[in-house]
Amino acid sequence: MTLVLNDKTPLQQRIDALQVARKAGGVAILDGLQSLVKSDVPEPLLLEAVRTTAEAGGEAMPALLLQRWAKGSPAVRTAISQTLTSRPQWAALLLDAVKDHRVARADVPVIVSRFFATQKDAALKRRAEELLGVWRESNADVKALIAAKRKASLEGEPDLAAGKLMFQATCATCHEFFGGGQKVGPELIGSGRSNLDALLSNVIDPNQIIGNGYEAVNVTTKDNRTVSGRVVEDTPSHVKVLAIGGAEQIVPRDQVAKVENTHQSLMPMGFGALPDDAFRNLIWYILAPPEEGPLTREKKIALSTNMDAPVAKKPPAELTGGPSTGRACLCGIRIGRSRHRTSSGPR
Repeated sequence: MTLVLNDKTPLQQRIDALQVARKAGGVAILDGLQSLVKSDVPEPLLLEAVRTTAEAGGEAMPALLLQRWAKGSPAVRTAISQTLTSRPQWAALLLDAVKDHRVARADVPVIVSRFFATQKDAALKRRAEELLGVWRESNADVKALIAAKRKASLEGEPDLAAGKLMFQATCATCHEFFGGGQKVGPELIGSGRSNLDALLSNVIDPNQIIGNGYEAVNVTTKDNRTVSGRVVEDTPSHVKVLAIGGAEQIVPRDQVAKVENTHQSLMPMGFGALPDDAFRNLIWYILAPPEEGPLTREKKIALSTNMDAPVAKKPPAELTGGPSTGRACLCGIRIGRSRHRTSSGPR
């Protein structure tokens, strides 16, 4: 641990030493891990320390890991999430942080939502569904489409200006993003777009994880009119629905015949039908808008790394020089007796 904590020791030697200490265990490693998590150490060493914490334990570690969350990269946040879900009591603390808004729901990796969905502890599973949304496994066809669009997104250079125009025409009808858009879906700046894989799942399979309060709800009136959207107020006097495009509709309670939660995302299926070049432009504008600085090769590699994998993977071959392997109508939202065709962005 002396080698690990010495910042003059070569990085790989520090990592190797930590792996040796990991096998040995003991009080010294607990003290050293706390120091590493609290310090500005190189990310590869920090990742090794976070993963080692899962085995080493320590009462102080969950709080330190959650403090580190705010300034952690997507890879660090994924490692912290996986470490905290390695122990039931720590997993509960992660959910506490989500409830207290110390951890954004949209920043919790898919692999963690999957973990909670498969738990035998009914109370923990139910609480996770309340805070993170209900998780569903994507079918084989959707998984294949996600893989194809991932490949397309990494081949060729995106046109961010064209991506911005498409975003304004589609996603901005539901999402706020750099001063524009509507509040129908979650605001996108700061959460929900930490890496390419997470965004692809959100866009192509919006029903995999649906945040509570963002389900599509149909309100049927006694005169057989249907209002669809997100319920933002449900009071004894009325139900207020926010529809795609930001239109608010208030239905007096005495006129409501039925309120039906579809358990489907407000965001429609269909973005996977976009041509590859248009899809690439849109995805990379959301991931790396010019307002946040230029899309450099290094940034593209970082955003393209699969953060849901248990161990960080190598950059995609398409970005490292290795071998590389008509717009459609996106949705129809029924309001009353007419059919309004529109579209939206990531849930």
